[in-house]
Amino acid sequence: YSEVHESVAFENCTFGEGNGYAFCRPFEATTFTGCEFNEGFELDATQAAAETLKFDECKYAGEDLSAENAVSLLYDGGTVLINGEKVVLVAKIGSVGYATLTEAFAALTEGDPLQIFKGTFEEGTIKLPATLKNVTIEGAADHATVLKDMVIMSADGNAVTYDAVTFGGIVFDKSRMVFTGARNGEVIYKDFTVNNCVFKDIVTSGNYAAVHFNTNADEAVNNFTFTN
Repeated sequence: YSEVHESVAFENCTFGEGNGYAFCRPFEATTFTGCEFNEGFELDATQAAAETLKFDECKYAGEDLSAENAVSLLYDGGTVLINGEKVVLVAKIGSVGYATLTEAFAALTEGDPLQIFKGTFEEGTIKLPATLKNVTIEGAADHATVLKDMVIMSADGNAVTYDAVTFGGIVFDKSRMVFTGARNGEVIYKDFTVNNCVFKDIVTSGNYAAVHFNTNADEAVNNFTFTN
């Protein structure tokens, strides 16, 4: 439903699969009160204005809907009100949602797929964990994830290991990635891929490239690949 309705309210309803669909996409202010969302049901919270979708005393898969499990319902993120509290979802790792990219990147561990939802994000400098292995950081479809005026930077400390890390489908708008070496411990950068990303207004001040490695001569970068 769209602008035909200025607002819609559902009370004590159950949402599940019907005629092959298990999906809802409200475009206007909507309130769900005492509603049950079956496991697997999805709701697009990105079309209505922020905080105009309200969920009061609702359940998802039999559990109280909350900030902790909202990402299972709000598959593409968004900003909603759950029991009167603002819940923001900008990214997820598996079934765990995050309110900021800083929190999401900090939580990355080996084998994690980080999905960044659509939107334009301005969070300054984000430091990556010291070790990332077999990690994928993926933007939304159609280049709808934009990092603006940001720096994604390797961790501080004596050593870093970034092995089989992929950035995919992200727009870097006046943003860059910076990876440094010259540390006391081991420095490993290998099998690094930038796939289907867009770089706009590349930052050149301070001799930084869009993807910048500043390492010692004996700290090799092995198998760095750009793909479309």
